[in-house]
Amino acid sequence: MIARLEQHEESVYTAEWSPVDAWYFASISYDGNFLINRVPDQIKLNILLQSNDY
Repeated sequence: MIARLEQHEESVYTAEWSPVDAWYFASISYDGNFLINRVPDQIKLNILLQSNDY
């Protein structure tokens, strides 16, 4: 887990990444709330700076 988002009141039913911008995703919770979120800048920076040693 990279981060925990606590904007939903109930458990998340489904989540999908944006097909247009890889840093955005949408989620729907069991109570019907629909949210669009963006990966926070600090987490994005950490992901981009990770080394891909194979």
